[in-house]
Amino acid sequence: MAHARVEDALALFLAALPRRLRFADVAGMLKLTPAELQAAFDAQGANPRDRLRHVRLQRLHDDLRRKRYDEVGLAMVRWGFPPRGNDAFRDYCRLFGCHPRETLQAESDQ
Repeated sequence: MAHARVEDALALFLAALPRRLRFADVAGMLKLTPAELQAAFDAQGANPRDRLRHVRLQRLHDDLRRKRYDEVGLAMVRWGFPPRGNDAFRDYCRLFGCHPRETLQAESDQ
């Protein structure tokens, strides 16, 4: 049950991007209290903010690899990151071993 609640919450957060939803609002949409939704994340050993950021970075990476955007900044905005977000660039590099621009260029070179 916790897994389904977390996945449903993530789907709502992602569907709203680039607009940001509040955690309490998402809990309400799922007919849960914020504490119940937090408990679902806790049951999976996940921090909601960290989990959502990881999923957003993964989606950004997938979009860049598939060349869904011509510019990194446009893809960044789509997934709720500032177009020149240094923190997001750092996290992307840590997760994928390269800058988002390199991912986009590597795909265009193939």
